[in-house]
Amino acid sequence: MVKILRDFETFDKSKNDSFRIHIPRILLSVYNIRNKRGVGHLGGDVNPNLADATVITAAVDWILAELYRIFYTVSLNEAQEIVNGLVRRKIPLVWEINNIRRVLDPTISYRNQTLILLCSVYPSSLADDELVNCLEYSNPSRYRTNIIKNLHKDRLIE
Repeated sequence: MVKILRDFETFDKSKNDSFRIHIPRILLSVYNIRNKRGVGHLGGDVNPNLADATVITAAVDWILAELYRIFYTVSLNEAQEIVNGLVRRKIPLVWEINNIRRVLDPTISYRNQTLILLCSVYPSSLADDELVNCLEYSNPSRYRTNIIKNLHKDRLIE
């Protein structure tokens, strides 16, 4: 596997660098973490499984986004949205389905839930009414006054 991935670098120089260099090198790293560190991580007291999984999923998301970026057949805006979605920061505290998002810890203040929700969609954004819906805030005008305006005043949102 290592030789096959390294051989990509010597292929036709007219080919995209992503195919020849970037993707094979990232795949080699994924392969090594997956196979050489193993599931058990014998030795040492600190378990790196979460760190390993985080690196691997981010790398594979990047590879998929890169392949899509190169081969897209839709409009440029739609392709950009798909690529952004593939590499969007994943926040396990936010559950999402059909454009409805929920912060899974209801004990977090509405102020902080708002920041968490906005962070989860960056670089996109959410309108006030979407935030009210996601938070199931009972009074939209009070939400805008007590939460949104204060976050803006504190320079935490725009």
